[in-house]
Amino acid sequence: IKINNNNRFKKLIKMKIIIFLFFFFSQVLFSQDMRIEVRAFKRKPDIYREYLLEIKFINASNDDYIIPIDTTGYRTYMPGNTCEDFFLSRNYPDLGFVPKIKHEEDFMDSFQTYPLPINPKDLSFYERKKKQEENKEKKLIKFWKKEHNLRNFDDQEILKNYHVYTNIKVIKAGTSIIFMKKFNPIKMNEDKFYEIYDYYYPIKSNEKYKMLLEYCIDEAKYNYLTPQQKEKYKDYKFFIGKIISNEVEI
Repeated sequence: IKINNNNRFKKLIKMKIIIFLFFFFSQVLFSQDMRIEVRAFKRKPDIYREYLLEIKFINASNDDYIIPIDTTGYRTYMPGNTCEDFFLSRNYPDLGFVPKIKHEEDFMDSFQTYPLPINPKDLSFYERKKKQEENKEKKLIKFWKKEHNLRNFDDQEILKNYHVYTNIKVIKAGTSIIFMKKFNPIKMNEDKFYEIYDYYYPIKSNEKYKMLLEYCIDEAKYNYLTPQQKEKYKDYKFFIGKIISNEVEI
């Protein structure tokens, strides 16, 4: 009996390894079907480190895909972040491209910028501004909840649903979509509330760097969609995986 149990256990382990390898290699091949090509153009000679990126998202497969891409800002590189993380702060595009800047052989961490203390004279202005933002968000939640019948969703889930659904892009087989986007590694993701930039990379003025863009999404983010919303895209595949672009010099 013990021998049979051992054989059964070994077969189970082998099966798990085969399933893992199949999933891994299918994901690698899968990601090759979708690729990102980047070109960087110096935007203005007199503005330090400011570029215009041409981001070309290519579907080289024979299948039509949908993929949620947020182009309002960049998802910043932090080593602990994974594809399923969903921070959903007002100025953080969870579904955005991740700029990864290489210094020598290592990728640099991004850092958060914190606003200066508010001048007491301006306090009432920022309080009104904050109230306006909160009211705007409440109206959006109320509208979206009714529009898409999200009775069983809490406020954060409604916002995540809105964020995924409204950022869906359709990329048909053999086609591509192009985004033109400003990029400055020391001024990333403008915070319109505090009128600052939220993130930066600590680059040095006298050095050149290599940069690439990464995009990743896992199945968990699609789980914020309702069955009715998914039904709208029943003829498309939902992209899951990680894509890494070519490197450009900045």
